[in-house]
Amino acid sequence: MPVNPNPPAAPVAEAPPVDDDPTPLNRRIDTRDQVDFTAYTLDFGQMEIGLQRVGVGIAPRVQLSTQPVLDGLGAWNAQLKINAIRGGPVDIAPLVAGYFLSDPGGFQARWWRVGLQASVIATRRWSLHVGGGWDWLGADGIPQYSTLSPFIWTEGQRSQTQGWIDDANAINAELRVRQVLISMRVATDIRLTWRDSIVLQGSALPYAVATQQATADAYGRKIDLPPVLQLDELLVDTGSAPFAEAVAMTYVASIAYQASWDHLQLRLGVGTSATRLAWLLPTFDLSWRFGGVKPTGAQGPAPATASGPPSN
Repeated sequence: MPVNPNPPAAPVAEAPPVDDDPTPLNRRIDTRDQVDFTAYTLDFGQMEIGLQRVGVGIAPRVQLSTQPVLDGLGAWNAQLKINAIRGGPVDIAPLVAGYFLSDPGGFQARWWRVGLQASVIATRRWSLHVGGGWDWLGADGIPQYSTLSPFIWTEGQRSQTQGWIDDANAINAELRVRQVLISMRVATDIRLTWRDSIVLQGSALPYAVATQQATADAYGRKIDLPPVLQLDELLVDTGSAPFAEAVAMTYVASIAYQASWDHLQLRLGVGTSATRLAWLLPTFDLSWRFGGVKPTGAQGPAPATASGPPSN
């Protein structure tokens, strides 16, 4: 049987998109790009400067950060997150955080948090994130209106704050608060392209108990908690409340559009919360990232090709 000297050429498989392809529809999606509501961290040596966070990757999968807005209000804070476990699409990260506010008048507030965050890449375009933490809050002393940042309270709270301080000083009251909280958080991001995502977040305090909460003088006279840092709203007691009621008293929920370029990160959205304006913090952000080296495989599942679905 004669052999065809010029057999037809085999079809050439279409080359998969590469990471540096500038075409938005072809560029590989980074599934581990978000670092605030997830178990993921900045890359080693990478730095981020933004409205919500200033952070740096101090070691591989170890991130140290602070919230500059709170720092500007005099509430110094830091958070350490370690992406300790990574197995396929699952990442688990323990974290610790501390917040400290003090004024020369003797008022001090401390907030410590120990938590755990888990992230799961369900598909190349969708991830789920859940987390929880144990929080301890303490506050002592009487805040002085002249020494605390005026941005801590709203314009409508100024006279109320000064009135509270005057009443507390008149009876020699002493503020002493101790509260234990259990927090929970759930979030999901839906990745539309390599740049565009929809982020939904929700959080609540299903358990909050004020172990000590006394503002009284030697005669037992008491006054309400101050509006400083919204302590009068934040120090809720849900320890004996049903789960649904506790969530309704402390919830924060938001939906936002997230745009992520190579360096610029932008988030804009809307939300609602039991404590007024608490939804603003997770909903708006603008930051710039630079430096660092992304480790191999950090982006998660590879992009789809003409021959089949994305691989893990």
